[in-house]
Amino acid sequence: MILRAVLLAVALAAVAGSIALGRPERFGITASCAALTLVVGAGALVADALPPRRALLACSAATLLLGAALLSRAEVHIPVSAALVLVQLVAVALLVRARRARPATA
Repeated sequence: MILRAVLLAVALAAVAGSIALGRPERFGITASCAALTLVVGAGALVADALPPRRALLACSAATLLLGAALLSRAEVHIPVSAALVLVQLVAVALLVRARRARPATA
């Protein structure tokens, strides 16, 4: 859950930076957010692969792809950042649902 919270915060920072700053300046924020997304997203991918959780694994794979797209495509920062936020919200919702479905142990 901590990895997802970090990824959500980074994605929100990327969206805010993409909206608030002009074209040349926004790359400084989005590049650092993209690099952090790739590193933390790789950790989330490994965490979701062992034990395998298919839906969260798909979210982690999408996170890595969107992080790479954010790093490489300067003209699509806002849509890619927004998609990154959406993927993290889905992943957090899946984690919350899985925690609620777990039976309580004494």
